[in-house]
Amino acid sequence: MTIERVLATEMWLLKPICEFIEGPGYTVFRSSRFRNYYGGNGLNIHEPRGGSLSEWEETFGQYFDSALYQHTTFLFPHDERFSRMVEEARAARYHVSFDSYMFVGNDALCRPLPAGLVVHRVATEGDWEKLDTFYSRSYAEADWFDPEHNGPDRLAEKRRFTSSELGIDWFYLTRAGEEEVLAALGLFEHAGICRLQDVETSAEHRRQGFASVLVSAAIDRALNTLGTQGLALCADSDYHAVDLYRKLGFVEVGATVTLMRYPIRNPLHMEEEKGVLA
Repeated sequence: MTIERVLATEMWLLKPICEFIEGPGYTVFRSSRFRNYYGGNGLNIHEPRGGSLSEWEETFGQYFDSALYQHTTFLFPHDERFSRMVEEARAARYHVSFDSYMFVGNDALCRPLPAGLVVHRVATEGDWEKLDTFYSRSYAEADWFDPEHNGPDRLAEKRRFTSSELGIDWFYLTRAGEEEVLAALGLFEHAGICRLQDVETSAEHRRQGFASVLVSAAIDRALNTLGTQGLALCADSDYHAVDLYRKLGFVEVGATVTLMRYPIRNPLHMEEEKGVLA
């Protein structure tokens, strides 16, 4: 499995909401409907071209009116060719994240569902409301979250719309007879492989194995019910969940870097800096 095939699932997620424009060494992905969705409006850079961060910011400005798109986003391969750009971004106080693209085939470890836990497939409006509430709480912890620019209602609208367009199934985990959502994820198929999306555990129940249970159930569905070639995902390279995925048989096929500069700093999670836009 190649990084290109797995990365294609990332771009597929944006297809319902974005237009794509090919430039010399980069691809623009832009959503006029969800302008404040930071991950859905940016440049996917294929070749550094020797350009500095400021030069790429100028290119970004050619496609994104700063009055409408109040952030900056770049995506590119994690390799030495882009090291200068990463250092410049850090100095300019961008948020820098490293993402591992991982894949598992038929050798995946599907663990049985432990007694007392139930996996639910989102089907009713009540299910959707539970999912929206669950992810809203999760987003509120993130350093990029800003209700004014990128509120939970807007993100829920995007999730429902893309799910309808792409046939994304959502699942959540509870204890038997209880309503509290312990973990949730999305699952869809593209070009013969399945993709996990937004794997998340509630803050109160992390590191208790609930994500592993739900991911294992998704693997079983992907390989034994849907009959795909395997399962792909994108995970923060620095986050402990990568170890969870490795234990389930996933291997890294490549990595990317994402640079984001947000409209404001979230006062709950980032240091206050008067007069500085993050």
